Amino acid sequence: MRRIAMFLPVLCCLAFVAQQSAARDDDTKDKSKEWVKGSVWEGILRRSLSNGEVITGPTTAVVTKREGKSFEGRFEFADGAIVLEFEGEAGDTGKLNITITKIANASDEWKKSQKNVVGTKANGTVDGKSAILKFRMSPGDPLKGTPNTGTITLKLKD
Repeated sequence: MRRIAMFLPVLCCLAFVAQQSAARDDDTKDKSKEWVKGSVWEGILRRSLSNGEVITGPTTAVVTKREGKSFEGRFEFADGAIVLEFEGEAGDTGKLNITITKIANASDEWKKSQKNVVGTKANGTVDGKSAILKFRMSPGDPLKGTPNTGTITLKLKD
């Protein structure tokens, strides 16, 4: 009987440790947990134009709202000279879906040449402190032809 009395507390402690370990595993399984309101992501945009030209440059993504899977934010290019607003969903598996909703800031010339940017969809993944998005955009008037494709690679800014 004494052995059973000593075994029960040990068994309870093991169950508690297992429960805490499972809770930690659940926390680390949400690959999009860093994609939160106020998070700032910096990286590189690489865009292949239909005429064969490749454009690369720094970009920043800022998440301005996050409720469950849904979020809103903005991309900033050319040191803020071009700002595109977006919305999307981020799943706990890390899957990201983004749609450009508005040109918030850009020169009139850029807006005219890139008017098809609104509605562009990007898909990719976020895994902790890094994200990769791929997009396909219909070209604007001066770039008629095949759609433009690109990749945005981001890292969470510390």
